Amino acid sequence: MGNERGNYRRAILELVLVTGIFAVVSVFLLRIYLTADHLRGEAVAISTATVRAQGVAEAVKRSGTDFAAAQFGMQGGDGYSILRFGKNWETVSENEKYQLVLVETGREDGVLHAVVYVGGATLEDAVLGGNADEEKLLCRLSVAVYGGLE
Repeated sequence: MGNERGNYRRAILELVLVTGIFAVVSVFLLRIYLTADHLRGEAVAISTATVRAQGVAEAVKRSGTDFAAAQFGMQGGDGYSILRFGKNWETVSENEKYQLVLVETGREDGVLHAVVYVGGATLEDAVLGGNADEEKLLCRLSVAVYGGLE
């Protein structure tokens, strides 16, 4: 009878140990999952930013910065146009997570130079200051259009 009681205690101890091990392992697996989900979100944001920046750059090459800004519904400023996006890249109006900024940097000898920025940096820091915060910048494309645009 004493032997049965020892087996029962041993079985309970084994169950507690196994449960503890699974709990510790599950914490590490959950952390890995959350990190992977975060990296996936960043990869989607970078991919979407690149596609949107390429679309604007192609419109600039077709017909210039004014045409591209009008085609994409961008708000104009002094030498720049801006379009803001929310977390899911839907078009929105004010103070959102992402901004697509088109800046005409100059026209020399029949060549139009422009830069397309996409990211979370503020307009002042990213564009007007001329130095985008690399941590917040998702994509930057330089565009040069030779001839045909005046």
